[in-house]
Amino acid sequence: MTTFATRNRQRRSMKRISFILACLCALLLLPACSGGDKQQMLRQLEELERMNRAYEPMTNDTLAQQLVDYFDRHGTSNERMRSYYILGCVYRDLDEAPRALDSYLAAIERADTTNKDCDYRTLIAINAQMSAIFHRQNLPQDEIRALNNVIRFTRMMGDSLNYINYQELLIKPYYLLGKTDTVLNIINNVNSLLMQRGHKQFPPLGVGTAAWINIERGQFTEAHRYLCMYEQDCNVVDSLGNVAKGWESYYWIKGFYELGINNSDSAELYFRKAMCFGDFNCSSNAYKGLISVYQRKGVIDSIAKYSRLHEEALDSLHNQMRTEAIHQATSLYDYSNFQRIAEQEAQKKREAWQLLRSLIAIAILLTVFSCFYYRKKRRIEFERLCQLDKALVVAKTELHIIKEEQEIFKKKDYDAVIDRNKKIEQELKLRIAELEKENNTKKEASATDNFNAFKCSKIVGVFSKKALFTKEHPIPNKAEWAALENQFINDMPATYRMLNKNKKLSSLELNTCILLLLDYEESTIVGLTGTSSQSVSIAKRRANMKIFNEKSAVTLKYYLKRLIKHY
Repeated sequence: MTTFATRNRQRRSMKRISFILACLCALLLLPACSGGDKQQMLRQLEELERMNRAYEPMTNDTLAQQLVDYFDRHGTSNERMRSYYILGCVYRDLDEAPRALDSYLAAIERADTTNKDCDYRTLIAINAQMSAIFHRQNLPQDEIRALNNVIRFTRMMGDSLNYINYQELLIKPYYLLGKTDTVLNIINNVNSLLMQRGHKQFPPLGVGTAAWINIERGQFTEAHRYLCMYEQDCNVVDSLGNVAKGWESYYWIKGFYELGINNSDSAELYFRKAMCFGDFNCSSNAYKGLISVYQRKGVIDSIAKYSRLHEEALDSLHNQMRTEAIHQATSLYDYSNFQRIAEQEAQKKREAWQLLRSLIAIAILLTVFSCFYYRKKRRIEFERLCQLDKALVVAKTELHIIKEEQEIFKKKDYDAVIDRNKKIEQELKLRIAELEKENNTKKEASATDNFNAFKCSKIVGVFSKKALFTKEHPIPNKAEWAALENQFINDMPATYRMLNKNKKLSSLELNTCILLLLDYEESTIVGLTGTSSQSVSIAKRRANMKIFNEKSAVTLKYYLKRLIKHY
C-alpha cells in the first residue's frame, strides 16, 4: 500500500516537473528585453522629461521608442503613459504632428484613471499638447474635446489657477465655430472665478475678444466696458495710449469702437498705429478700418489706396495659410509612409512569432521526452531499492536462524560449530550494515518533497486558525510545534535535509523558516512564536547566514522559495 502511494506521489511530482520545465523552456525562448535594467530606463525617462520641462529640443526618437518598448512590457500604467508622452514630445520637436498625436493617444489609452496613484499631471500635459496640435490644424471641435479633458483633470487636482487658464483657452475654438454667446459666457466665467478664488493680482482674461464681439454686434456700451477693463486692469496700455508688445490687436479693436461711435479721427489714429506692425492679421484689419474711415469722409484716393493694401495683406495672409496647409499635408504624407513601414515591421514580428511558436513546440516535446526518460530511470531506481529491501530482509532472517542454531549448539557444546557460526555471524552483520547503509542512501536520494501535502495537512490547518489570534485558538504549544516539525520532516524531507545539513538551526530559526515557506507575514510569525519582532528578525538573519551564507534577513524567504522549487 505504501509502495503504491509512493508511486502515485512520484507520478504527480513528475507531472508538475514536466509542466514547470515546459514553462521554463518557453520563458527562456522569449526574446530578452532591451534597454538594461529598470532603474537605468527610469533614469533615461526622467532625463527626457527634464529636457521637455526645460524646453530643450529632443530629437532622439530611437531612445524614446526603446523606452516605450521597455515600459510596455515591464512598467506600471503611469510609466507606460509617461514613456508614450515623451515619444509624442520627441515627434513634436521633430515637427511630425500626426505621429506625435498617435503617441499622445497611445499614452491616454495606457492611463489607469481608476487607480488612486494615477499621474493626472501627465494626463493634463498630454491633452494640452493634443489641443495645441488641433488648434494648429484648425480642428476646433477636437481642440475643445481635449481642453475639456484638461479642465476636468485640473479640477480633480484642485489647481484653481490652471483650471481658469485652461478654460480661457476654450475662447479661440468656440470663436472659430462662431459661438460668440458661449465665448462671452466663458470670458465672464473665468474673470468671475479669478475674483472668487483670490487671484486678483492677475489681469482680466479675454476682454479684447469680448470687446470685439460686442463691437460686431453694435453693442458699444458693453464694448466700452470691456475696453475699460483692457486699459485699466490689464496693465498693457500706458498713459499715452501705447500698448505692450504682443497686445497690438488693441489698436484696431479700439479703432473699430471709435468708428462705431462716430469718432472717425480717433479711429484713424488707432488704425494707423495698427499699421506699424508686421502681423498680417493686424495690418489687414487696420487697412479695413481705414477704408471705412475714408468711405465716411468720401476720400476716393485713400479708399483705393487702402483697398489695394488690404487686398495685398489678405493675399499675404492666405499665402501664409497655404504654406502651413502644405506643411501639414507633407506631415500627413510622412505619416502615411511611417504607417507603411510600421506595417512591414509588424509583419516581420508576426513571422518571428510564428518561428518562436515552432521553437517552443519543439522545446516542449523535448521536455516531455526528457521527463519520460527521467521517470523510467526513477522507476529502475525504485525497483533496485525494493530489491535491496528484500535482500536486507533475507539477510536478517538468516542471521536470526543462525543465532537460534548457535544457542542450540551452545547447549550441546559444539565449539567448532559455534566458532564457524560466529564467523558467519560477523560476515552477515557486515553485510547487513552495508545493505542498511546503501538502503538508507538510496531512500534519502529518492526522497521527494510534497509541499502541497504539507500545506494541506491538519497541523498546518491548526496553525492557520491560530494565526487569527482569537480566544478559541491560543498560540501554539510545544506539542503543536513538534507536530508541525514532524509533518515538515515527513512531507518535505529533501528541504529539511538541506536546512539542517551541518547548519545547526535553533528551534526558533527552524520554526521561522517553516512559517516563511507557508507565506506568513513577519507580524504573524511574531505572534505565533510568542517573541518580539527583533527576535524574529535576528532569527531570520542567522538562518539566512547558516543556510545560504547571506547576512540579510530580507532575502531569507526568497531563497527558501527557490530552495523548494529546486527540490
